[in-house]
Amino acid sequence: MGYIRGIARARCATTLSAAPAKRVDRADQECWRANLGVIRADKYSIRDLRRRRLILEVNPRASRTIPFVSKAIGVPLAKYAALVMSGKKLSEIGFTTERVPAHVAVKESVFPFGRFPGVDTILGPEMKSTGEVMGIDTTFAMAFAKASLAASSNLPDAGLVFISVRDDDKKHLEPIARGLVAMGFDLIATQGTAGHIRNLGLQCESVNRCLKAARI
Repeated sequence: MGYIRGIARARCATTLSAAPAKRVDRADQECWRANLGVIRADKYSIRDLRRRRLILEVNPRASRTIPFVSKAIGVPLAKYAALVMSGKKLSEIGFTTERVPAHVAVKESVFPFGRFPGVDTILGPEMKSTGEVMGIDTTFAMAFAKASLAASSNLPDAGLVFISVRDDDKKHLEPIARGLVAMGFDLIATQGTAGHIRNLGLQCESVNRCLKAARI
């Protein structure tokens, strides 16, 4: 299960994906390497800052994520948690193995931007979503498309795509950029990302970052 977001953004304002797992989640690995002695029943946000691992939050995912995961894997997790708190053992409940879905489930947030003109669209730590929807399919692309359509976010089939990627992630950018161009989209990016895309032999227009443009 993974979030599609920046770490400083509220989770209720982000997209979440649950898919067939073939590896241990990176945050779980980080917890063990840091000798925390716990497996993530809670959701840990971990940032490596100059080789120091900082736990930014430990947030129980009971209100939104747990219901989503319960639907994705077909297990009433909140009910099972209540039974365990009342003294039941997982073996008595019959829940002793991890349930890995054969499908991909995507949770998408619903925002008021489209219905209330003038609402601030900049996302931050505070909650701005007014609901959530879920898309399920055999592939991530189709599950994401279904979730987006359910959230009233029409997916464009042409136009201009803005891309800005940090240096560590530029090595993963080529198939994304080439795929967008193949589908008929034009690309625009911040200067570093635009230069990388042009080095791949693709056309891309440069645009200044907001702070740089403000200084000019």
